[in-house]
Amino acid sequence: ALGFAETAFAEVGAEFERTSERRRLADLRATELQGALAAADEAARAAAAVEARQLERAREIRERELDLRHHSDLDAAFSRLRGPLVLLAAVPLKISTFVSGHAKSAVDGKHLPCKPISISLTGLVLHPVSLIS
Repeated sequence: ALGFAETAFAEVGAEFERTSERRRLADLRATELQGALAAADEAARAAAAVEARQLERAREIRERELDLRHHSDLDAAFSRLRGPLVLLAAVPLKISTFVSGHAKSAVDGKHLPCKPISISLTGLVLHPVSLIS
């Protein structure tokens, strides 16, 4: 004989229902946690992309700051040279005027003796000499 007992069957049925409910709740919790995990993975990927962009931007800023510093140094150097270069550019005109004036005087037979002059350009001293004696 099988020994069927109605009360035992009801208890096993109730236990099955409780176990089924716990399983359904566990499945819901697992689905919820999988969604949270997927959201966390997406957030981590987004944060990594933002970090990569920030690092690239920081590298570009350092590169531009270096370029700016380089150009500022060059500008300062050229500014320091500009004054003597302007004076130096005027020297050939003064020398050519001086020489052409004396050449004209020599041609006219009116050569006048001249005294040497000094023009200082940051240590460079020019002594024009009469080409015609």
